[in-house]
Amino acid sequence: MANYVEKYGKGEPDVNIIEVNSIESPPINTDSNDRAEAISEEDQWAPGRSIPWVATVEIAIAVLCTIAAILVVTLSNGKRQGSWYIPPTKHTIRVTIEPKLLLSVLSSVVSLMLALALREGLTVSWWRRALIGGKIRDLERHWSTGNSVLQAALSGRRITYVAFGLLLVTATGIAESTLLQRSTSTKAHVVRAPTPFTMTSQLASKLPYTGWESTNGNVPVSLDPSFATVVRAWTSNAQINSSFMGCDDTCTSLVSGAGLAADCRTSVSKITIGQNAFNETWPLAAGSYLYPEQWSRKHTVFETSFDLITPNNSIFFQDIQMTTLSSSAVTAGDGDCPRTITSKVCKLRPAIVKYPVSISNTTLSLDKAALNRGSLQVERYLTMNDSDPLYTSLGGIYLALSAVYTSQASLAWNNQFGDGYMFSSKGSLVDSYYYTGASTPLTTEYTCNATLADPTADLLSSINDLMFRVAITNSSASDRADIQAIPTGMLNYYQSSFLFLGIAVALVWLNILVILPLFWGWWSIGRKISLNPIEVAEAFNAPTLRKDAGHKDVGGLIDQVGDRAVVFRPTEHEVGTADGVRTFRSMKIVSPED
Repeated sequence: MANYVEKYGKGEPDVNIIEVNSIESPPINTDSNDRAEAISEEDQWAPGRSIPWVATVEIAIAVLCTIAAILVVTLSNGKRQGSWYIPPTKHTIRVTIEPKLLLSVLSSVVSLMLALALREGLTVSWWRRALIGGKIRDLERHWSTGNSVLQAALSGRRITYVAFGLLLVTATGIAESTLLQRSTSTKAHVVRAPTPFTMTSQLASKLPYTGWESTNGNVPVSLDPSFATVVRAWTSNAQINSSFMGCDDTCTSLVSGAGLAADCRTSVSKITIGQNAFNETWPLAAGSYLYPEQWSRKHTVFETSFDLITPNNSIFFQDIQMTTLSSSAVTAGDGDCPRTITSKVCKLRPAIVKYPVSISNTTLSLDKAALNRGSLQVERYLTMNDSDPLYTSLGGIYLALSAVYTSQASLAWNNQFGDGYMFSSKGSLVDSYYYTGASTPLTTEYTCNATLADPTADLLSSINDLMFRVAITNSSASDRADIQAIPTGMLNYYQSSFLFLGIAVALVWLNILVILPLFWGWWSIGRKISLNPIEVAEAFNAPTLRKDAGHKDVGGLIDQVGDRAVVFRPTEHEVGTADGVRTFRSMKIVSPED
């Protein structure tokens, strides 16, 4: 066996890689013409032809993935979390790429490629060991310790080189993922000089139907069910879950979406309420103590109301008109109560407006501080064309605002039951803006020094919040747009640990250096090889696998004997002893006809 090359020569096709002296080689057809036809060029034993291309590719992939891991850790260092992403399209959402996820995938691929390359090296080294010659015990140990981690760990002093390689590759597969995961982390930093970045918004660019109308007169009568859900969330101030992508911490931005643009006009007037004013309006008759109720003239001192405006005699509602009235006291004279009345009429027109938004993790809200500094920027106005007579875009909004915010307060001087002021109100909004400045309870129903503050700014802010929720709820993938955002507060940044990266890379290169020697001598193997049990059994001259042509790889072997029937069954053997002949039964794979 040791003199295989001298015995057979390079060109001999009929080669038994393993010689087993107890079994004779099967007879081979000696007719030269038949052999020439049966043996193809691929059947020829040609050392140097079986290049381990598969293992070469596997090691190359492991090297490339290691280089990619180095780039991920290096390039992500100091970058803001969420700055790596795949841009969205009309049919897909924005996908954030986390370095930890990339490193996890790369480490898995590296571990897999090293394990596969080790298996290829085990195959080459096993056949090389058989080609050189040795004991069957050594071949079995070489195979078992290279295939079983348990066998390799228990090999003790008889540990083989391939067993060491298997233990190293297994340990690397466990440690590699942990090391690469530890090589990158996030750390929070206070934003000192915020740099704008690109994120993706999603707000509806048109108003949906918000209400149902009566069939006779285009009058809104009820809320659309989907809009009613938005109104419930608005009145309860429910949290808005962000549909925006790209802001992983806290940031602010201006976002375009459908809403209502306010155009307000202000007028100021003065009125006087009190006994003198009352007498001037309604002269007292001598001896009269009772006055008709209508003599108690009421003055409106606070009001919020809404109405639908239909310009140019159109059948479609185009605007919502909001009217507010507030008042404050001025210096009283002659016992009267002079007041300054401020009236505002705001036309709310459908438009594409820029909402100032604040995003914190997954929570989205309007930036109320920015809203209080001024009205919304208007990009363009929208024309409502509610062609369906049963649906309305503005009618539902009008009904919701009227139901929540309609209120009124009036003041009159009345001496019907004694001189004094008579104050009446309806709507809960009045109490929120009624202010006396007193630190203790009042002894009278009303004092002329009371102020009924202007609710216009608060109402517009609340209306913008409602419309923002409508734009969020009714948006779709086609409404996505890239916008500029500014980070605020604390931001997370990637921080790399090159120590863990260095250990992980060193382990990969150590594995490669251990695996490569297993391929030493591959050029002496003259055909494709594997450790397929069929191929190994054929090499050991298994009788069931005898064939007419020379030794083949497993593919050629299956082509030739693959249709042969076999069965694993007991066979009897007669063994002679001093006392006679004994029969033993053992299990073997044989042909059924044997």
